[in-house]
Order: sequence, then C-alpha cells, then structure tokens
Amino acid sequence: MGATTSNRILRLGPRPRVTGWAFLLLLAGASCASPAYHRLRAADEQLSGKANASLREQLPDTGRGLEARAFRGVVTLLGQAQTPALRELAQQAVESLPGVDRVNNLILVEDLSAAAIAPPAEADSVVAARAQPAPAP
Repeated sequence: MGATTSNRILRLGPRPRVTGWAFLLLLAGASCASPAYHRLRAADEQLSGKANASLREQLPDTGRGLEARAFRGVVTLLGQAQTPALRELAQQAVESLPGVDRVNNLILVEDLSAAAIAPPAEADSVVAARAQPAPAP
C-alpha cells in the first residue's frame, strides 16, 4: 500500500502549457509603457533642453564643455570648468529655471590652460633617467 500512496503523491498531472498567443500577449503587455511614463520622459527632455540653452546663454564662451541632464525635476550638471566661480555660475543659470527642484552640480574644476597640462620638470628627469641603459658590470 505504501508504494501506491507514494506514486499518487508524486503524480502532479500534466504541466500547464502557455500557448503561443498567450505568450505573445504577455510580452506585448509587458513592453507597453504607460502614458504617464511618456509624459515624465517628455518633461525631462524639455527641462534638459531648457537647462542646456540656459548654460549656452549665460556662459557663451566658457560653458562649451558643460551639459545638463534632467530627471523628474532634478538637474545634473556635468563637464569641466576652469574656475570654481564658473562652476557656481553654471549652477545659478540652471537652478532659477521653472521646473527645477534641485541641482546636482558634478562639474569638475580643472585649469585647462597649457601651463596646467604640461608635466612638471621633475617627472621629465625621472623619465629620462629610466630611459638610459643600465651600466655594464
């Protein structure tokens, strides 16, 4: 009797199969975004455009490497500025726009002049010393 009882317990019956049409409907429903999502995305793109236009207008010569990206009212500033004052000007140009709730200022302050890019003299001497062949024993 024990053998027949265990057989009945292990028998689960036929597995349900998902037909082709049901699977396609499931995929179609999962890939459709809601109208609210599209409205939010359009608002983000519009705010990004306004923020980038404001940067170009307020900082015409110095704001070329700057970019603004918006997500649900939060504008993130990216790029490089030569001085901390330019970094602050970029933030002020964007935070006064309607629809901006907060600004994440991720602009790096780096002096991009030729003097700042040139390597120090000590580094040149170290490289030159390494380039010389070792003396023979």
